[in-house]
Amino acid sequence: MVLNFAFKAIEQICKIAYDQGIIIVAATLPGQKTWPACFETVIAVAAEEEASQDNGTQDAGGYWNLLVPGVDWSTGTSGSSVAAAFATNNLLRELRQRGRQ
Repeated sequence: MVLNFAFKAIEQICKIAYDQGIIIVAATLPGQKTWPACFETVIAVAAEEEASQDNGTQDAGGYWNLLVPGVDWSTGTSGSSVAAAFATNNLLRELRQRGRQ
């Protein structure tokens, strides 16, 4: 199966999910407007290691909401995808503690 979504379609899907209480977390790159992370209804996560290479100016355009560690020492992988997974895990843990899943 092949799916090809237009930018507006993805944005609308994210909005519908948000309106239903679904939290969407997406990786983004410092200083770059990436989607779906650029949508208002999505939590955009950048990796701290990548952001530090941008001299701290990466959020000038408002392209990320969270800046978290982006290195998985157990596997040696790094980047915004690792940061988004880290943020999602911590968000889920927090929601569980508050009784919301």
